[in-house]
Amino acid sequence: MKPRAYILTEDKLLELNRIANEIAELGQKLSDLGVSIEDILEEAAGEYQDE
Repeated sequence: MKPRAYILTEDKLLELNRIANEIAELGQKLSDLGVSIEDILEEAAGEYQDE
């Protein structure tokens, strides 16, 4: 399967930047709670493997 080529317009770049900022904010909130995104992903992967 060939990778698709995407043209990033200014609107798309602004949207990607907004999403990246939201992810950073959520990461900071998790960090403040003493949880890392890696911890969550590892937990989710473990639950997935148990099924």
